[in-house]
Amino acid sequence: MRYKPSKMELTDNIIKKGLNFELGIQDFPELAYDSTRFIEACKIFPWFFMEQLQSVVDVDGQEKPFRLSKAQRYLERMCVEQQKHHKFVHLIVLKGRQYRVSTYFARRGLHFALWNNHKNTILANTKEDVAEEGVFGYALEGLRSLQIQSEYHPFLKSLIKTRRIKESGALIQFDGDSHGKIDVRAATKAAVGKPCQFAHITEPSRIPHFGVFWGAFYQGLHISEFHHLILESTAFFQHPEFMEIFNEQWNLEKEKGSIPSFRAVFIPPYMVDEYMNYELPHERYSWDDFWEDENEDIYGEERAIATQQWWDDYDKTYITLPLSFMKWRRDQIEGQKKEEHQGFSKLDVFRENFPMTKEEAELTIGDNVFDRKMLEKRKYFPFIPNIEKSNIGTVKLIDDVPQFIEKNKGEVTVWTTPEEGYWYTVGVDIASNKMGDSSVGVVWSPIKNHTACRFKSNYWSIHELAEITIAVARWYNNAIVAYESNYYGDDILQKLLGNDIYNPVGAPYTKLYKEPVFDKKRNSKWGKSIINARYGFRTHVKSKPHLISILKELINDEDAGLYSQELINELWFFKHSIDDNGEIKKSYAPKNKHDDELIATAIAVFVARDYIKRNDMQIEFPTAQFFDPIKDYERKRKELRKQKEKRDKIDVQLEHEINRLFGNYKTARLR
Repeated sequence: MRYKPSKMELTDNIIKKGLNFELGIQDFPELAYDSTRFIEACKIFPWFFMEQLQSVVDVDGQEKPFRLSKAQRYLERMCVEQQKHHKFVHLIVLKGRQYRVSTYFARRGLHFALWNNHKNTILANTKEDVAEEGVFGYALEGLRSLQIQSEYHPFLKSLIKTRRIKESGALIQFDGDSHGKIDVRAATKAAVGKPCQFAHITEPSRIPHFGVFWGAFYQGLHISEFHHLILESTAFFQHPEFMEIFNEQWNLEKEKGSIPSFRAVFIPPYMVDEYMNYELPHERYSWDDFWEDENEDIYGEERAIATQQWWDDYDKTYITLPLSFMKWRRDQIEGQKKEEHQGFSKLDVFRENFPMTKEEAELTIGDNVFDRKMLEKRKYFPFIPNIEKSNIGTVKLIDDVPQFIEKNKGEVTVWTTPEEGYWYTVGVDIASNKMGDSSVGVVWSPIKNHTACRFKSNYWSIHELAEITIAVARWYNNAIVAYESNYYGDDILQKLLGNDIYNPVGAPYTKLYKEPVFDKKRNSKWGKSIINARYGFRTHVKSKPHLISILKELINDEDAGLYSQELINELWFFKHSIDDNGEIKKSYAPKNKHDDELIATAIAVFVARDYIKRNDMQIEFPTAQFFDPIKDYERKRKELRKQKEKRDKIDVQLEHEINRLFGNYKTARLR
């Protein structure tokens, strides 16, 4: 499919019109449909072939001539530009629902199989029934219309001659001029290893283990001149792996200012003719009528949307949205199925199905953990208290804690300084080996119900983190410190307790939180005491829901001071992983996103509430927990040493017994 004139047939004028979607039958007066020039135009321009010789069935079941919509023309232009710059087409498409993009690519795949010798087309969808009935149906519908048109245009008969059509297996094999093939499969192992030159995969983000599938599928693609590879997904089904590929290519084009080999394309709803030309209730319906039913809680900020300038990448200009589009938007919002869980409204669901921008497309709600509606208020209307600098607090070794943190390659934000008579908790999330992770500490004020301070860095060693944690905790009236104990819990514990060879300034710090451990014998989480409790807070499948529950309460509590915008961003992107039965498997931060501050904040609040709960239950913290933990820690180490000595003794006895038996065996052999 070369976008350049044939040596003999196509003129420069026809080529120009073909590239601008202006070509028509009037440009071929001589013999019209039977002219070699017309046939060459059908071969060179897929859109012209579709519009002149194919039909489509609309939503009302009526058959009508195929006419490319603006969104489809935009994609056709992207294909042309890709071929011009790279001699092949690699696109990753992100869009809303009901854009008929799959129909267009199925027809383009049909064109590819017909006009190129021995070329194979694969059209794949995540679900087998959708692939066979939906995607294959688009291609088969195009072939059926060509069969009808062949009665009037003889050149089609040799072109579309088929060896077999297998509807149940979603297969078309041509035996005409091209000997091409169209194979439609589920995007699973069945699609891997099938050699092809045109591949269109719909909803790739719904494919389990997409990265593994993609690596295997790509090997079957014949990387030859003019081959096609298109990934297409609606925003509703986008997934971190898919969005990672999309954003990488999107940003690459912006940075380099040139067309990348794998081009990211976003299609907003105002690029769809059907939505822009939506039928109004009556001829006299005006903006005044529209604003009578204005409701910001239901429809969002409609006036801002109606007056904003929106970029139309097809026409390369800014536009304002017409009344017809705004009425379509409002009707669509009312028609969305409301998701009752987690406070999602019909407006939230609409934004997910019909995103106006690429950024909005990323903010899908289907698997979000936290209520976006409440987060949006904190995101766009943050309240930041006025910081009154003071050094009230019990820190003695360091005069200026924030300055001390900054000198040690750290970032610190103080929203409220320590106040006399107040108590605080410090939650610490220790950086893991994940790229970009930071060690983060958050100071929580239970009395004022807000975040007091945050300190973070991705440069700190365990020693430096312990030293800074001690400095901050002492500054905030000897705050209770709780750290996530999953990765380097024992390392930081020894630093905090002063048990290491090289200890941080201010160690030992003894006011450390101990996590209760369930006592099976007493059927209690505490038993008679918490002597057997463990230091720190361990995040796992059972404890994480508690942290999430706490954060959800804070988000919904308008009096809670969550001042950090980094925290709001982490809450915004935090996801659920949901299985096929709708059950939550795990909660996590997507790729290239983090949950460091989220975890630190949740731990700090959890510890504060747990401390209050223990006081209400009249369960006192033992002296060893806060004021003499070294003795308790040494007691545990002695117990572990005794257990090890016992095991070593058994091992020695066992070794003697084995030697005795083998010794006798060797002696018997010698005899």
